[in-house]
Amino acid sequence: GIGQLFIFNKYRLSIIEASVANSLIFAAVIFLIPLIGILVDIFGYNLAWAQFGVVTGIVCHLMYGTSTGESYIPYLIGILYSVSFSSFEIAVYPVPALVIQEHQL
Repeated sequence: GIGQLFIFNKYRLSIIEASVANSLIFAAVIFLIPLIGILVDIFGYNLAWAQFGVVTGIVCHLMYGTSTGESYIPYLIGILYSVSFSSFEIAVYPVPALVIQEHQL
């Protein structure tokens, strides 16, 4: 994919290492969604969690754009982006149920 080629070209990793760094985003989500879901249920504040996800996603993209060629950067960004994706996804999915009144369902 395009992410794999970007990591391969910019960070000079092998194709296999670029694939691992690219798939780390989605592999880490499997473990992070239940943990972040529990945190959102305990603390609430869905909008704050969604904003955290958006801000960390922007930070990840800025890190990809401005970082130099250190080989650990794609792995770090992959984990951070999976935290961003998980927190945004968990916080946004129940919002329609919180906004729509019960008699309209």
